[in-house]
Amino acid sequence: MNAPVATVVGQLARDLVLCVDAVPEAGTAADASARFEQLGGKGANQAVGLAQLGVRARLVAVAGDDDAGDVLEAQADSF
Repeated sequence: MNAPVATVVGQLARDLVLCVDAVPEAGTAADASARFEQLGGKGANQAVGLAQLGVRARLVAVAGDDDAGDVLEAQADSF
């Protein structure tokens, strides 16, 4: 049996993730121990979730014509 196919039309974005040892109290700051940029955006998140459920997901989105856009496209293609 073939897996279902879904097309998601939505946003492709770059999420910034900062890792801290503990959540800082209100009005204070914390040093980040690591910084990651990864695939994000509501459309991309939905397409990844569908792929993880076994659905052949297709994403229709706009990516920049620059290095950041190339990285996002490559990350999206890996799912």
